[in-house]
Amino acid sequence: MLQVRTPYYVNSRTLVSGEVQVNIDLYVWTGDKVTDKPADPNYEFEMIRPADDITILSKDISPMIRDFFINEEVSLFQTSQTTQNQSVWAQWDVTVVDDTGADVDTTSSDVIDAVEGYTLYMDNVNFEPSTDGLILVSSECKKIYDEGLLISPISVNGITEIKYYFDNVLQNTIQVIPTNIDLDQSSEQIYYLNIDVSNANVDEVRVDTIDTTRVDSKTFKVVCENKFEPVNIVFKNKLGVYENVYLFKKPKTSIQNKSEMFKTGVSNGQTYNTSLGQYRKYNVQGKETIKAMTGYVSECFNQTLEELMLSEKIFIQTDSQLIPVNIKTENVEFLTQLADQKINYELEFEYAFDKINTM
Repeated sequence: MLQVRTPYYVNSRTLVSGEVQVNIDLYVWTGDKVTDKPADPNYEFEMIRPADDITILSKDISPMIRDFFINEEVSLFQTSQTTQNQSVWAQWDVTVVDDTGADVDTTSSDVIDAVEGYTLYMDNVNFEPSTDGLILVSSECKKIYDEGLLISPISVNGITEIKYYFDNVLQNTIQVIPTNIDLDQSSEQIYYLNIDVSNANVDEVRVDTIDTTRVDSKTFKVVCENKFEPVNIVFKNKLGVYENVYLFKKPKTSIQNKSEMFKTGVSNGQTYNTSLGQYRKYNVQGKETIKAMTGYVSECFNQTLEELMLSEKIFIQTDSQLIPVNIKTENVEFLTQLADQKINYELEFEYAFDKINTM
């Protein structure tokens, strides 16, 4: 999958003498991989060769593809919601033009799926992580609330079955091909296996993706929280899909307001009404924040925390709605079991809207 929060460069072939321009036509679409491709390119780029010693021209296409995720709609995560429309198709044509204005040749890329994820600096240029058949969660060191939901995004390309278990007892087998999933649809590149563990009375949930042999497997701990109501944080991770994490301890909500002030001057020159005051607020607005702790976690939870800190799309999910938030915590020192023994993080989130409706 192409990760469009990171630059992705389309390169021309090596240009020879007399070839002076490279044109790139970029197609981006959702729906069917073949029949829904637009007749005309969404973006057209003309790049002039600036000098003879420059033999390859390049264009970063990630920002244009990422435009398609700006107004992305996200549905409430529940057991019946298996897709989230978080993948698009992309293809491009590269045409070399000579000094007479004639097209010399055109090469077309394969159709690939793109998501709003990112790669790392150390991965180098145009790195595409291998995700086929994998559970797209970096770490299984997460605790799931025993009255809550486990969100497991899965790349379905290359697998035939998805299975999940409660305490090693098989609960369900999902046939990927051809019964349930159409791999030619952009919305079905990622399958959301959302597992309700409420009243399951189990200690762990295991998710397997299967080809002829087991391809991938992750096991998540299910824990009880009797004192506090855990906060269910849903966020878009490094691979451009949503997963969730529960914050178990000491949730606290606060509000911070801001306003402007003016001096009323309500006087007739001889007397004034003392009940009116001399200063009055206007443009009063407030924002709420919520702060909670992870509870004690394993050191491998640090990978999940890193992706949460770097996420640009975060929600708090309640029983009935997704509430958009932004992470307000800006600095986290990663703890280790060797140096710190018990690992517990406190995180603060700001609701992504004003308390008083201004829309």
